[in-house]
Amino acid sequence: MSDPRFAPVYAYVHPVFWPWLWLQLWAIATHQKETGQDFLLNVTRCGFVRIKYVSDVRKPKPKNLYTYEAP
Repeated sequence: MSDPRFAPVYAYVHPVFWPWLWLQLWAIATHQKETGQDFLLNVTRCGFVRIKYVSDVRKPKPKNLYTYEAP
């Protein structure tokens, strides 16, 4: 996973725990892509990730904003 938004997290965690951190961040990023939710994470120096807050699920945008209704 070469997502640049996780670079500060890897800088904070000791390199021994990077595989465990990678696994947790991969699962969170996959879930985020599927649902569109945002997360506020808490990460320890040992690579444990705790989800503090989760946003609401975004409603899908309609394909066509203009819909014609016959009178």
